[in-house]
Amino acid sequence: MNGWFARVSDVQTTSLTADEAARDLQLEGSHVSFVDDTNFLVILANGVVIPVEIVAEGKTVSTLKMGAPQAQTTLPSTVTKGPDGYVFIGSTSGPSILVKADRLEVEVPEEAGDQPVGVVNPATTMDVDDDGLWSPISC
Repeated sequence: MNGWFARVSDVQTTSLTADEAARDLQLEGSHVSFVDDTNFLVILANGVVIPVEIVAEGKTVSTLKMGAPQAQTTLPSTVTKGPDGYVFIGSTSGPSILVKADRLEVEVPEEAGDQPVGVVNPATTMDVDDDGLWSPISC
């Protein structure tokens, strides 16, 4: 966050890790799509897909946990939420893709600490049409 947040809010911010402080996140031209009540995908203007989890304490949002980038697409023109966690990322400059966001239980190594860990689910399958236009990506 930039310095504006501290001026307009009394919410205490947590200190950033070195990776978080070094991240240069440009949101101009990006798209967002909720996959469920507490998770959404940020699709940056350059096509990078980043999962974000909303952590709430009661009715108050306490943290936004941003995961590592999970996919790279072409430049997105439109993003549409579908059923069962599917998100369509359409592009006029390259192939459009269909992404499925799954929640998986995995064992996290201790050195990961509080960092969110993304895992690609290899069990996700999808029927491909005769032209071979669709390929699955799980986030």
